[in-house]
Amino acid sequence: MCYSALVKKDLGFLETHFGATIVRETFDDYARAVAIDPKTYPPLEYPRIFPGHYAPVAVKSLDGDERTTLVPMRYGIWPPAFVDDPKRYAAFNARRDNLASKFWSEAVSHHHGLIVLEGFFEWVKVANLVRAGVVALREVTDEFARQSEERKQRILAAGKKWKPTLTETKDPMLRDIVIRFRPVSETTLNVPVVCTIAADPNHPGGSRRGFAIVTDDPQPEVLAAGHDRCPIFLSDGAAREWLDAVGKSTGAAEQILRNRRLETLAHGLAASA
Repeated sequence: MCYSALVKKDLGFLETHFGATIVRETFDDYARAVAIDPKTYPPLEYPRIFPGHYAPVAVKSLDGDERTTLVPMRYGIWPPAFVDDPKRYAAFNARRDNLASKFWSEAVSHHHGLIVLEGFFEWVKVANLVRAGVVALREVTDEFARQSEERKQRILAAGKKWKPTLTETKDPMLRDIVIRFRPVSETTLNVPVVCTIAADPNHPGGSRRGFAIVTDDPQPEVLAAGHDRCPIFLSDGAAREWLDAVGKSTGAAEQILRNRRLETLAHGLAASA
C-alpha cells in the first residue's frame, strides 16, 4: 500500500495541469469544516497526507458534469453498500489486478480520478533496506535514537513518567522504518485513483467523497528497498484517457493502467529524504 504521500495541492497548478475547473464551493465547504473540526479535517495546506486526510482530486462527470473538475476528497474510500460492517474496511489503495472484484468494480466503472504526487512514504523492514545498500545501519540507528528522544521529551514535558517501549528496545535490524520515495527526475507524478461519492449531510457539502490510490507490482528499486507495492504513474496522455474511461468496462480501464509510465525512484529515510 501507499502509507503516506506528498500531494501537489497548488490549485492553480492543478487547474492548468489537468485543464480542470475548480469547484470553489466544495473547497469553501471544506474550509468551514476545517474551522470547526481540524482534527477530522486537516487543512489542505499540509502537503503530506495520511489515510483520512483530504487532497484535491481531478474527476470527470461529477454529478453529471462532463467537465474535468477539482474537488477535495478523503484519502480512503467508503465501502460499497453491500458491505455489512463498513467500519471493518480501511481501503486506501486499490490493486490493479483486483479492480474487477465486486468491491471495486462500481467505483472503477463510474468514478475515476487523478492526483499529483511529488513522492510517497512506505514502511519497510530495516534488514531489507540496509541490504539494498542505500541506507547504512548507522543512519537507521541514529534515526531511531532521534525518534525515541523526541518521544521521551514529549512525555516528560507533559509531566508523565517515561520508559522505553518494547519496540524501542528491539534490535534495529528486526524493526521497520518509514522511507520516502521520490522521482530522480524531480518531475511530478500523475497517479490514478478510484473514488466513491455519495450524498451524506454529515460531511462537508453534504457529500462523502473518498479516493483510493491504484497500485501495482513494484519497480525494481522499490522492491529492493523492501516494499511489494507501488502507485501507478501515468503519462499526461494516459492520464487523460483514464479520466475519459468513466463508464467503460473494467477491462478497458485496466488496459490504460497497464501502459504505466516507468519513473526511476530514489529513496532514503523519511526524516532526511
